[in-house]
Amino acid sequence: MKILYTFSAILFFTWTLTSHAHTPGTVTVDSSTFDKILRNFDIVLVKFDDKYPYGENQDQFKKFAENTVNMENLLIAEIPITDYGEKENEQLATEYKITKNDFPVYKLFLRGRSQPIDFTGERTEDGLKRFLSQHTSLWFGLPDTL
Repeated sequence: MKILYTFSAILFFTWTLTSHAHTPGTVTVDSSTFDKILRNFDIVLVKFDDKYPYGENQDQFKKFAENTVNMENLLIAEIPITDYGEKENEQLATEYKITKNDFPVYKLFLRGRSQPIDFTGERTEDGLKRFLSQHTSLWFGLPDTL
């Protein structure tokens, strides 16, 4: 019986961790697949963040991802950065000058541009939509807009 409880606890713990590691409506990307994504999509919004993000910023990002999942030409990608163990995606964090203190960091990659556009607005669903509206031809029904 003790083995069953131990197995159940491990299974629950694993499920809890992995259920928070991916945001529905996004693609989790790593150093190996990053360039493939950029080559195949016109508009890619990338979120660089902790492997297991939480809090208000993450809640706003989840809403944004859920409400934009069906937009053509837009791919929302997440790149988890870890500074422990195998230091996942540390190369990308270094290349784009991202530190853990900056998380979450959003960068917009547009086909035909050599450098991404840095997001500097409010880390809210509407802030992300405004940013994309300013830099792309995408349209979002935002408050106070036609």
